[in-house]
Amino acid sequence: MRAQRILYLSILSLACLVIAMVWYFQSTERKQPSFSQTAQSGELSVTMEIDEATVGTRRFDVTVQDTTGQTVDVREVYLRFSIPEIEMGLIEAYAQPSRSGQFQARGPFFTTVGLWEVETTIFRDDMPAQTATFTVVVAAEGEASGPLNPFTASSAVIDSGRNTYQNHCVSCHGATGQGDGPQAISLPWQPANLTEHMVIGKHTDGQVFLWVQNGIPNSAMPAFGQDLSEEEIWQLVTYLRTLPQDELIAEAYPVPTLPTPEELPDTQSTAPTATAVPMVDTDEPLPPVVFARQSNLWISDGEGAPARQLTELPPGNAAWAPMFAPDGQAVAFIMSSPPSDTATSPLPTTALYLINTDGSHMRALWQPEQALLGHIAWKPDSQSLLVSSDEWQTTEGKNESVRITQIVEVDLATGQPREVVRDAKSPTLNQDTSLLAYIRILDGYKTALEVANIDGSNPRLLVAAAQFEEIYAPRFLPNSEQILFAGLDGPPIDSEGFPIASHSPSIPEMLLGILKTPTAAAHGPPYNFWRINADGSGLRRLNSFEADEPIAAFAPDASQIVFIDGNGIYLMNSDGSDVRRIDSVGEHGGGIDWSPP
Repeated sequence: MRAQRILYLSILSLACLVIAMVWYFQSTERKQPSFSQTAQSGELSVTMEIDEATVGTRRFDVTVQDTTGQTVDVREVYLRFSIPEIEMGLIEAYAQPSRSGQFQARGPFFTTVGLWEVETTIFRDDMPAQTATFTVVVAAEGEASGPLNPFTASSAVIDSGRNTYQNHCVSCHGATGQGDGPQAISLPWQPANLTEHMVIGKHTDGQVFLWVQNGIPNSAMPAFGQDLSEEEIWQLVTYLRTLPQDELIAEAYPVPTLPTPEELPDTQSTAPTATAVPMVDTDEPLPPVVFARQSNLWISDGEGAPARQLTELPPGNAAWAPMFAPDGQAVAFIMSSPPSDTATSPLPTTALYLINTDGSHMRALWQPEQALLGHIAWKPDSQSLLVSSDEWQTTEGKNESVRITQIVEVDLATGQPREVVRDAKSPTLNQDTSLLAYIRILDGYKTALEVANIDGSNPRLLVAAAQFEEIYAPRFLPNSEQILFAGLDGPPIDSEGFPIASHSPSIPEMLLGILKTPTAAAHGPPYNFWRINADGSGLRRLNSFEADEPIAAFAPDASQIVFIDGNGIYLMNSDGSDVRRIDSVGEHGGGIDWSPP
């Protein structure tokens, strides 16, 4: 027995040594990046390295040096990803410090193929923000420029593609593809002029195929992969290639009669009129909810009528985090606007707004000078709101600044903010107002779930930061002391969804955990819904749906949950069962709320 025990210990020691050696060489001999580019920003030299310039989860390493080649002590690095030529909006993330003057971010920031711009903003104490922009040609994973078109441009293929275009595309892109369809006027961005983009040599067929199949994130371009087969999409792409060469196609093949822009309702009125939202997967109507997508707010009456666009914001502005007032007659939300020409920071400005549910009387309640505002919650007396705020504050008399993340209470009558909880965000209140739950921020990016008294006193930890890679968007159940939240990763669970209390990580798991890189805020990682009691008991995963930055809201009787993510709007029972998509157009982190009874 002793010899056998020695043999087992020797094998275990050898296995640990092998794993440790793998970790060492992976950490010390990083794979040569496929993209490396250096840009100047004033006296700074900024180098960006990307492990691979393809769609998917990528690693970005940013190094900031001075004119002598020495790394510069930088407070923070902020990344903004966009494809300017298709106006898809922005994907934003903070990079995490890895060592002095070096930062790293990892995430699925490249969401589609194309010519991307990555704008890097460098923040230093007592210095103006500086930017350096990099241009990256992003291909599909495993492809140089997307998959290959299996079709040739025969008349039969073009005719089939033309029929698909008329049924799915003409209302936005217009009869000749110039982005002037009758629905274009109601969209936050002008649809692409396909006669320009389909010129041979500008984009490959594979790139266009992926745009049609997967949509373009942060734009009005939806994904058609659920509605069209691959064959139909390839035929459509083949037809689109004919648009620049022949603008007389519309005369030979007339499209269905649609209203002209002059015949559409006036979208400049204070109460924008209804715009139809296509329903997919089920014929179930939207419940009475308000939600954010395509940079605006939309509202549904819950009676089966199409969702109505509630706001009509100028291009470049965006609304999110809508919350009904307790009486259901108004909606509070956050609006972001591009920085002004004289702004010292390239970050957008944000403000807390209120709008009546008929679309009238939109007014600003609070606009901080520098803070980026986030999720909000109404006080039940309708006299104030709790708001997440994230800003940099300079300490008086000292040459340093501090990042302040906090939940503030904003008085509606005066617009004056008051700090409630420091190092916290995403407030939610139970209906009797005795409890406030929120996300606690640790070390700048780690997240835990806490509950406190309504004034922020007596905080109690519910979910530790070590249990999840990220905790997102908590919500109290109606008339309950239970909290729903979205969690990234999470503890091992049994067949009922409860954590396995006896589980302890093995040596390989602990060693592999060392290799994990902090995840920057981004679109794409899969979240699951979890529920926990306000006393910290009963943690349970509801399902394994793996949503994309979901935000949930409960029916007033707590029987159903509606949630929105980057792929649509969904309904499920309050126990997590019977998940179904009721609308195919969603929004990453946009927000949704169910109307009070």
